[in-house]
Amino acid sequence: MGALERMKQQMKEIPLYRLDGTTVVDHELEAYAAVLDRFEQALLELYRENFAATAESWGLELFSKELKTADGTFEEQQSAAKGLLSLDNDHFTKYDMEKIAQAVGLSCNVEEYPKEGTVRFVLLGEPRNLARSVRILRRFFPVHLIGLIDHRKETWETLDNRNFTWSDLDGKGLSWNQMDQTDGVIEI
Repeated sequence: MGALERMKQQMKEIPLYRLDGTTVVDHELEAYAAVLDRFEQALLELYRENFAATAESWGLELFSKELKTADGTFEEQQSAAKGLLSLDNDHFTKYDMEKIAQAVGLSCNVEEYPKEGTVRFVLLGEPRNLARSVRILRRFFPVHLIGLIDHRKETWETLDNRNFTWSDLDGKGLSWNQMDQTDGVIEI
């Protein structure tokens, strides 16, 4: 129901006006309604775009700038903003972490280590902008967990597949930290 119908409905309760569509009052109401309908549409758009769950255009652009996801194409920005803003506040599961990683442009496996309270994002490829991804992850990552982004070139699995013996590893004269290459791990 538009503004014209609402105004006519309320005015019919007062039997002062005929309101059959031919009177001056009818024409005045039509003019008022045209303006009110435009205002209503603008307010509905404003309401929709100001909430992350319902934003469709300029609201997503603003959210992506605020979240610093404004890299890439507009579609990538929208996708990142929607992904980040659709997180369930009551639960923060591995699936949510995967959604965040994907939204910030990380192709990775998410590994959970509950006993240590650690979550490791093992990168599968080079991200377009690792610093940006880390910055965004820090905004969303739960503070009670330790988050690590593992961007080492060689993972333990890769080293495992080489079938080194203990003698081979000892012969290199490396410490555990050197073998672990912790300089390729960023703490969130």
